[in-house]
Amino acid sequence: MERQLIATSNEVLGPSSRTALLAQSDLAWILAMAARFPEAEIAAREAYERQQKVFGIEDPDTLESARRLAVSLEKQKRYTESEKAYRMVLDTRRRALGPEHPKTLKASDDLGVLLVEEDRYAEAEQLLQRTLETQKRVLGPDHPDTLITMGNLATVFENLGRNRESETLQRDVLARCRRVLGADHPYTALALYNIADVLYEQHRYSEAASTLKETVDIQSRTLGLNHEDTVDSVFKLARDLALAKEPEEAIHWLREAIQRGIDASSIDDLDQGSHWKSLRSDQRFIELAAQAHKRAFNRPKGD
Repeated sequence: MERQLIATSNEVLGPSSRTALLAQSDLAWILAMAARFPEAEIAAREAYERQQKVFGIEDPDTLESARRLAVSLEKQKRYTESEKAYRMVLDTRRRALGPEHPKTLKASDDLGVLLVEEDRYAEAEQLLQRTLETQKRVLGPDHPDTLITMGNLATVFENLGRNRESETLQRDVLARCRRVLGADHPYTALALYNIADVLYEQHRYSEAASTLKETVDIQSRTLGLNHEDTVDSVFKLARDLALAKEPEEAIHWLREAIQRGIDASSIDDLDQGSHWKSLRSDQRFIELAAQAHKRAFNRPKGD
């Protein structure tokens, strides 16, 4: 659909029209959401470079394409290039829109998340704390952007080993998401997932599994059974049940995850992860691990 719109816009309005360039940028985002990050990078870079020439660096559409380029680079773990793009977006939005504009604050949160990816937790904490304080004052404590930054800051606390602080903040995020956005909102599911993660870090495996069951229920309804986030939650549910010494349930959910299509890192985890120790001698586990490898081998290379 987007490719057809690009072709039509190029033909009717010209390749430098705002409509054609917006379609190019939107294609990059669709490709990124489909985890086709190299293709997304190409589309986003082309849109950004053409928009910069036609509309200028401070144009909102130009900056959004630059942000999408940064995301595609981040997902490919090209953090230095991604950070450069994120910082350019942040600095330009500060100059063009002001330091307290919602889009400037979103750019600040984006950069904070990248710093977490790079294990630069002290820097991430400082940036996200400042961003959150401004969002609470400007947008309000229940605004979706504020809630996202709260969750990201809680993740920093977790990575710093401050699990109780992380859990408290994540539960605050969850309560606000349920009240403001509703029980089935993707942000609510994300908050539950993050709580499960911090419970796992505290070796509270039964609680983590219970929380992930709720997460999977929401994600299955809202994102779909085979969405990558749903599959990831199902796989981690199986892991936590194995650690909680619930082998029957663990095997059930592991089978679900494999049938839905786990990624390469999950397959590596099956092979090497110590949390599967209680199941390694179970013939069902052995067969499921072999099935996961077979499915991965037979998967089309473009997937």
